[in-house]
Amino acid sequence: MTELPRGQSLYPGDSIWSTDVGSGITFQLILQTDGNLVEYKHVAGVSGAGVCWATGTNGSGATNATYQTDGNFVLYNGNWALWSSNTKGQPGNTVDISSNGVMWVGQTMKLSVC
Repeated sequence: MTELPRGQSLYPGDSIWSTDVGSGITFQLILQTDGNLVEYKHVAGVSGAGVCWATGTNGSGATNATYQTDGNFVLYNGNWALWSSNTKGQPGNTVDISSNGVMWVGQTMKLSVC
């Protein structure tokens, strides 16, 4: 999946991707099964991946990361919020990653460099 629309969720093991075909670089935002929401940088022909950013919530029991209809992107353990993008009320319709690794929550840049 290349983007996460409002009202939709990532569940453990789910991810969104962005690929720069010219450079062979792919960025991945994944809700890991350990509960950590992480953005990785994968380079074609190189084993392993570099971590760009993480919520630091491994071991938290996170059940989903939801882009709420109010514009906030929230990581939950059941009904308990573990992390939030603090973008409630901001414009935009998707969480996505640009081809240079910038993570956007709606029209708000949340991660500028990877």
